Amino acid sequence: MTLSYCVRNLKSGFKHQFKVQSVNALGTSELSASSLAILTALIPDVPTGLTLIRRNMTSMTFDWNAPEMKGGVELTSFKIY
Repeated sequence: MTLSYCVRNLKSGFKHQFKVQSVNALGTSELSASSLAILTALIPDVPTGLTLIRRNMTSMTFDWNAPEMKGGVELTSFKIY
């Protein structure tokens, strides 16, 4: 008997809750308590439009566009290399 299950094709960026029932020859139990709300998320897409705005002998300033697909959660920062 299996005590686990893989749920596939969930949409990213949504919270999902699950319940389970027991089944035997006499019938089906009530639903269990709900699981905690579980957020599906992915890493964000690549930023686009990296552009040099200004430069001098000791510094450079760039700007870019945030990705449209943020992975289902708020972006918190960008890393510059």
